[in-house]
Amino acid sequence: MEVGVEVAVIYAGVKGFLDKYELKHLNAWEAGFVTYLRANHKGLIDKIEQRAKLNDLEQELNQAITSFDKGYQAHG
Repeated sequence: MEVGVEVAVIYAGVKGFLDKYELKHLNAWEAGFVTYLRANHKGLIDKIEQRAKLNDLEQELNQAITSFDKGYQAHG
């Protein structure tokens, strides 16, 4: 897994986006989120991997997670 994707997944956990899910559902959430990031937010992954300051990307990360999460809840 790319470092940028790993950072985004860890960020989602640290910032509480995953708190509403039971532990047994987190692997499925992560797999879906990774696929979603790669397909829809390649630029964000690239920025993270180019060592952009996370504070500068926080809004973009939050939007990506929230957008995925809405679709995941509807279909998950």
